[in-house]
Amino acid sequence: MTETWGLTGPQFLLLYGAGMLVSIVVAVWARRSSRRGRHGPPVGRLSPDDIAYLAGGGAQVVLAAVARMLEHNMVRASRDGTLTVTRVLPQHPLDREIVAMLNRSHTGTTRLRWLRDKYKNHKLVGQVRNRLISLGLVVPQGSQRVGKVIGAATFGVLFMIGVARHSAGNASGKPVGYLTLLLTVTVLLAGLALWWPGARLTFTGAETLKKLSGRIRQRSTTTDQGDLVLVGSAAAFLVAVGGVAAFPDEDVSQALAMPTAGSGGWFSGSSGGSSSSSGSSSCSTGSSSSSCSSSSSDSGGGGGGGGCGG
Repeated sequence: MTETWGLTGPQFLLLYGAGMLVSIVVAVWARRSSRRGRHGPPVGRLSPDDIAYLAGGGAQVVLAAVARMLEHNMVRASRDGTLTVTRVLPQHPLDREIVAMLNRSHTGTTRLRWLRDKYKNHKLVGQVRNRLISLGLVVPQGSQRVGKVIGAATFGVLFMIGVARHSAGNASGKPVGYLTLLLTVTVLLAGLALWWPGARLTFTGAETLKKLSGRIRQRSTTTDQGDLVLVGSAAAFLVAVGGVAAFPDEDVSQALAMPTAGSGGWFSGSSGGSSSSSGSSSCSTGSSSSSCSSSSSDSGGGGGGGGCGG
């Protein structure tokens, strides 16, 4: 009996397995390529919002904004974790947006969790993301999608070849069990390539965050880091890289603390969350510091060769 496509079942399975390895390499390459960004070091001034987005995305930007407002007594924190607006007028656009919302509410109070969820995708946070993209620190969403599609498409091509072989093997009455298994694995890998979240930061962005986080935790936020200059509230910088637990006022940070759920919990890039106030409040103390092997059996006709590859 003539072999399907001139290949025995085990031979095709071996080639198909090699194709899967190549597809995995292409998918990884496509993902990494989207993170290359532009060449050369980033140049510019980085605010706490910028650092916060690098460290944890939009949710972390909201935390940095709350830290800034607490530090300048625009809001107060009570022991039960409630934030209350004061009469101090904010200057930062996101702070103004939050305070205006609180002033429009009946009570003038809110919880940090609700505030974070409401504003993490706000257009002002989107402006932070776009600025970081222009600096080559954040991967554009379009580039992330292209990387995902390239990986999934590579598996898709391999899958179509496997389906064609599967149909030909069935038509010839040859075993295709192992090939069916490999086709299932291919579909799973294609789904993984398409739906697995892409990296938010470019390689330059990840390296920049690592370097600046160390300087911020040492509370040295006023000096240059290469061609990047940190400008802004020391407390907001600390919260940007460490979550609300990093706010200098321990009482307020404990009051506002929210539980984490591992590395993908409330605060990406931080081990905990809390925030604090430098203004007067029931738990605030004042100032803030700086910051297949395949087995074969004879199936006669040699087509599948028992390798179940059609």
